[in-house]
Amino acid sequence: MQKKQIACGLQACNYSDLEETVREIQKLSYSFLVVPLVHPRYKRQLIGGKCSDRRGPLTRSDMILPTTEWTKTIVGTISTHINVDSEIASIRKNSEAILKQELTLSSHLGLHIVIVKVKSIRCTNLGRLLYSNVAKCPSGIIWAQLPLTYNEPPHRSDLPPPTIEDDPWEWWHRLRTASNYRKQIALALELSKAIPSEAEVERWLGEPVQCLIVPTSIFLTNQHGYPVLARAMQQIVRKFLALDVQFIITGKSRHKDIQLYLSYMIHLGDMGPLVSKYAGYEDFLQFPLQPLADNLEAQVYEVFEKDPIKYKQYQLAIQKALEDRVHENKRSETTQTVMVLGAGRGPLVQAAINAGKLTGINLNVYAVEKNPHAVNTLHALNAELWNNQVKIIETDMRYFNPDHKADILVSELLGSFGDNELSPECLDGAQHVLKDDGISIPCAYTSYLAPLHSPKMLTEIRAAQPSDKTLLYCFETLYVVHLVNQYQIAPAQACWTFRHPNQDKPIDNKREVTLRFQAQQNCILTGFVGYFDTELYKGIMLSTEPRTYSEGMISWFPIFFPLQEVINIRGGDNIEVSLWRCVTDRNVWYEWCVNKPFPSVVNNVNGRSYTIAL
Repeated sequence: MQKKQIACGLQACNYSDLEETVREIQKLSYSFLVVPLVHPRYKRQLIGGKCSDRRGPLTRSDMILPTTEWTKTIVGTISTHINVDSEIASIRKNSEAILKQELTLSSHLGLHIVIVKVKSIRCTNLGRLLYSNVAKCPSGIIWAQLPLTYNEPPHRSDLPPPTIEDDPWEWWHRLRTASNYRKQIALALELSKAIPSEAEVERWLGEPVQCLIVPTSIFLTNQHGYPVLARAMQQIVRKFLALDVQFIITGKSRHKDIQLYLSYMIHLGDMGPLVSKYAGYEDFLQFPLQPLADNLEAQVYEVFEKDPIKYKQYQLAIQKALEDRVHENKRSETTQTVMVLGAGRGPLVQAAINAGKLTGINLNVYAVEKNPHAVNTLHALNAELWNNQVKIIETDMRYFNPDHKADILVSELLGSFGDNELSPECLDGAQHVLKDDGISIPCAYTSYLAPLHSPKMLTEIRAAQPSDKTLLYCFETLYVVHLVNQYQIAPAQACWTFRHPNQDKPIDNKREVTLRFQAQQNCILTGFVGYFDTELYKGIMLSTEPRTYSEGMISWFPIFFPLQEVINIRGGDNIEVSLWRCVTDRNVWYEWCVNKPFPSVVNNVNGRSYTIAL
């Protein structure tokens, strides 16, 4: 895997020739140049006032650069003296006119990105105007520039403690709420010497941060005279690298060469995370598989078969189960029947054969699979690799009736929430083929749920709405997703556990649970993220739950339960959610709702939007 490429721009302080400055930053290998659309001192009054009849050009000519240079190389900044939320009507109205003028100028120039500075929690009107602009010009991106954390002034006893209104995240939340969470309005966070708490950083990682602005004033000088960031700030920057952020160096050079700052940021990128093996899947919504109702395709099997962890654990579980069933002195003269239910293209069959060789126990192996195309592959493997020792059965495992029963049943029917691919129903339906003292691998699995702050999921669901589906349908559907741009509000809690073989009389796979969490800080609740862990056999585990995650495993992404409406959460709030697993003769589905801090509607009632077919 390769390191991520760093895109870093330079915010010029003083320049007289824009074209010459562009050529200079290109020679220095900066990716783009950040410049004000209008000279900072060029204040004008478009609605009345003594400057309203000011003549002459508003700013530099658009002919200074080719249009491709404006689009690819220039990021514009809106005048910082604008205050569209001023309580003074004349200032507010004039600022609105100037903002509109500069936004239309950026569109005329073809700028891909423009930066607007947010200076306080009084930004509702700014959010409204930006929302109006992106609704008209959806191709452009607006970066809302905010400080990463509240900068406390020097200690003075007469100053009041910081309030919610001092928190930059609250400014952002006010702005993006007014702008209806539009994807075209993203974040450019400005670093400072103030170090935020870990909780603050984690919350920002759940927001659409596309850029970090790094002032030259926060750099230190190392023993060789080069600029470096403090260790704590380095750690913060590396966390944001997972979001593929860009960087802007701003301020006068305090070292030998302005290019040294770029070199240092590239160095930090080299020390950051590798390009993920999940590259391209970050925050990408996928519908959960339904292997009972649908036959999987070859490429899906291939992805799962490349898992470096899962099949090693399965093989170890089968080996330990065989060793427990047969005394060491009798292994060479004993035959055990192992049935692989849902054999796919054979990785579990191979794991069973390997376990038999390692223990020296003779195996009678069955591969039960309903997908005719996978069965074809199994026959080929049986002839070419397994010496025709495997009995291949093409049927639904629930209707399999062999002439004798299994000592060990092996299956990999688990979904991202454990039971969401109907492992309980499949294994309960097939346990008639298992001996009374037989072993099921896996023997148990537990589902987990946690509250999630992820505006990205909200915007992705809206954007992915099919033309023939309602938005309600989209928000009542479950999604499998590799979550990156997210903040988990509280640790996950267990929902329920299924065990096999199932000794319940009668068997009832309906479940319901109410879970309670506590938020540490202000955030928004956009839904719930689901995980699972499974005990294959006697402590041999696989897990997607973050605290016990099986490092290196690639077979499962988390599952996401959306909410139709986001819920504002305050630090200390109790979050209570109820979840139901509903079962009929034909379908399984989930229903969920929030009880606290504010009750929500029950989602997916009667499986109206999402069901799993039996």
